[in-house]
Amino acid sequence: MQLRPYQIEAIEAAERYWEENPLKNCAIALPTGAGKSVVMAEMARRAVERGERVVIIVHRQELVEQTVEKLRAADPLLMIGIVKAQLNQVSAEVVVASVQTLARPGRCEKLGERGLVIFDEAHISASDSAIGVMTRLGTIGGEVKACAFSATMFRSDGRPLDVIWDDIVYERDILWAVSQGYLSDARGLSLPIRGLDLDSVKMTGGDYQDRDLGQKMMDAHAARQIAQAYAEHASDRSAICFTPTIDAALAISDELYGMGIAAETVIGKTAKPERDRIYSALRSGEIRVLSSVSVLLEGFDVPRVDCVIMARPTKSVGLYIQAVGRGLRLYPGKKDCLILDVAGTHDEHSLVGMSQLAGREKKAPDESLRDMAGDAPESGPRGLRANLRSVGEFDPFARRRMPWYTTPGGTEYIPVKGGDFVFLKGAGDAVRVGLVSGRSTPGNRSGRWLQETPVHGEFAKPLAEAFAEEIGVFATPSEIRKRVGRPASVAQIGYASSLGIDTEGKDSAALMREIDQARARAVLD
Repeated sequence: MQLRPYQIEAIEAAERYWEENPLKNCAIALPTGAGKSVVMAEMARRAVERGERVVIIVHRQELVEQTVEKLRAADPLLMIGIVKAQLNQVSAEVVVASVQTLARPGRCEKLGERGLVIFDEAHISASDSAIGVMTRLGTIGGEVKACAFSATMFRSDGRPLDVIWDDIVYERDILWAVSQGYLSDARGLSLPIRGLDLDSVKMTGGDYQDRDLGQKMMDAHAARQIAQAYAEHASDRSAICFTPTIDAALAISDELYGMGIAAETVIGKTAKPERDRIYSALRSGEIRVLSSVSVLLEGFDVPRVDCVIMARPTKSVGLYIQAVGRGLRLYPGKKDCLILDVAGTHDEHSLVGMSQLAGREKKAPDESLRDMAGDAPESGPRGLRANLRSVGEFDPFARRRMPWYTTPGGTEYIPVKGGDFVFLKGAGDAVRVGLVSGRSTPGNRSGRWLQETPVHGEFAKPLAEAFAEEIGVFATPSEIRKRVGRPASVAQIGYASSLGIDTEGKDSAALMREIDQARARAVLD
């Protein structure tokens, strides 16, 4: 079994942690598609080699066999057993079981003594049943080692995970994996649905209520818009689509099928043979679009997928990252993954790896990918423009909704209130963050350093964004999008002309950007 360097680093980080903290439990955060099963298999193999017996816990019974298959593919020599329903293969060195099974009376005790517990998809592990299982296995209040794995080490309901997990010992996010070539690149196309008023949707647990959201999407004829958007922008791609309800998923599949596009829907009750048939058809290209509510969020592995249709508005960062991550696996000939954001979810979240213990957000970005997208398309499909608020590309890796620009001289900046600019100066590990007045002249610049001490480039942008947020961003991307298609005012045209900008055929959004760029060029280059 050939491991990647970061996979070895993750395992060794956990082993060092246990040497120094024998009574504590650790967590490893790796993005979807980064080979988590390989890491778990190697961690289990090393534990068995040390004479320890291992139990791997998944949170749904349907994932037990799938996890076993992946572990065997990663390491065929591992002796793996299953504890589920009538199966009690407790003599195996490595046992895979679900939380539901182990929560039943006597099931944990039948496992016998275990030296290591591995918990997959650990962002759900703060549930009462999971805590009870971990306590009976000896990882809480006992001496049994435990390690959690997840792409999103936090819960959408804000419940802290430190009731079980003490520290994240190793973390890599999507930005890093993409930049290193371990995951596919991604780009996004924003296609918000007209007629969908999210302010009127009921909330449950900090997110939109599925049933109410689904009904309001149906009322807005979202399925037709989504099908048209796919046909226009992604018809040559293999796509998966996430929706809030089964009815919404079925409606989208029906609309696509009516347009001659092979589409199917998979739900929790879909029998395994039928589910396997559908997945196989998606892998072969026989099916172009597969819709679902949440089945595809865990355990789904079809690298061919190069389009994710996010048709489920959400305030859950974890849900968004888990969904989009399903399209980032590498595949021969795959250039990137298109995130077709038909519900405007990119206004709520970014694809920055985030980890949270004790109810607090923990970020550790290693590299940044930005400015991958350009202006809104010149035109859209017939009839679609009338049904959408706006059409425009977005960067799915943006940390905040900040409008970054670059002058011809290469200076990156953010326009802020007062007509000023927050900018970056320097390169590599010596970058400073500054503020310059937009009323400055080349010979008489007025400004100050916001970050006197130079920092590494990977930290400079988050710092600049924080300063810009504190000062007040002149116009956020969402505010700029509202001006797309809106005629420029007489005053705006006059001011742009005074700066030497050609105003012919340009809307308010385009002139706003060009005015800022002209002013910034004058004081920053």
